[in-house]
Parts: sequence; structure tokens; C-alpha cells
Amino acid sequence: MEVISWLGAYFVKSEMYEKAMEYFQKAAQIQPKEVKWRLMVASCYRRIGSYQLALRTYEEIEKSHPDNLECLNYLVRLCKELGMKDKKEEYQSKLARAEQEQAKLASMRTMQDVSSMHAQQEFNGGGSRRDEGYVGYGEFHARAPETDSLMQQGQMDAAAEVARAVAERQAAGGAKKVISKAKKEEDDDWGDEELGEDLLPM
Repeated sequence: MEVISWLGAYFVKSEMYEKAMEYFQKAAQIQPKEVKWRLMVASCYRRIGSYQLALRTYEEIEKSHPDNLECLNYLVRLCKELGMKDKKEEYQSKLARAEQEQAKLASMRTMQDVSSMHAQQEFNGGGSRRDEGYVGYGEFHARAPETDSLMQQGQMDAAAEVARAVAERQAAGGAKKVISKAKKEEDDDWGDEELGEDLLPM
């Protein structure tokens, strides 16, 4: 798989998208449950100007992965470029729902982390952990309150920031990513990463 992936990325970097597509299609056959290969095929279609094939590929991906933000984002963009207003609005709505769901999940994970941290602290007790802010055996077997409350406050602030950002996006009616990693406005799925010299063919 590494070789197929590397060859696909090499041909993308060389702007030989048809050739890259062959390798990504092979990878998709080998790992049919891995959505990234089909996303890369769709991206190659986009880059060579085959917008209808790209649209069809993204629509197939969306059926099996309805919460994939990258797929939904490109469906919105393609429908806009192709003048498909109704479809664009449909996918924009799905994208907003998927972003909201991911924001909820991220917030729940943060709360679970806080809860498990408290449970671990109660279980561990204190004793020899004075250097980490723990109080000794005769002093309640717990992390010192000021350290604990600072950690909890930081995680609560992060969860509140995520929820606030989602609410602002919903109020604005937009379909911009809130939780997923920041994405460039240009059509570059592979980022600015340079292939290492050790990966290039000799």
C-alpha cells in the first residue's frame, strides 16, 4: 500500500493526475472501506476538469459516508460551480448538520476527558505524587484543588469555544468547517507538504 500511495502522490505532485488516479483507484480496490482513496480519485477528476465525474464520485462517497466533511465541502463547491443551486443548498444543509454533529462529539469527548481525569485522580490517591500537585495520604488523597480547577477550567473553556463557534456559524447560515482542521481556500487536497528527497525516484 505504501508504494501505491507514494506513486499516487508522486504523480499528483508532477501534475499527472490521470496517472495518479490509476494508483488511487487501485488503492480503493485494495482498501474499499478507506474513504481517502476515493476522495483522491474525485480530486483528480476535479483537477483535470472532469467536473461531472468528480461530482458523481463525491455523490457516491456521500452515500456511504454522509458525515464526511471534505466530501460535503467539495459537493457544495462543485454544485455552485456547475450552477446546481438546489443541490448546492441540499449539500450545504448536510454540511452544516455534519459540522454541528462533530462539534457536539468534540464537546462530549472533552467532558468525558474531564470526568475520566477526576475518576483517575480519585483512584490514584496521593502519597508519593507531591511533585505533580497531589496531596499526601493524610490529606484527602487527591490532586490539589487549585491545579485541578485550572485544568478543568481550561478544558471547559475549549468546549465552550467550540460550541460558541458552531452557534455563530449556524446563525450566519454558512457551511464553513468549525472542528475539522483548517483548510486552504484553494483546491489543494494534499497541502504544502513537500515529498522528501528520499521518496523521489532516482
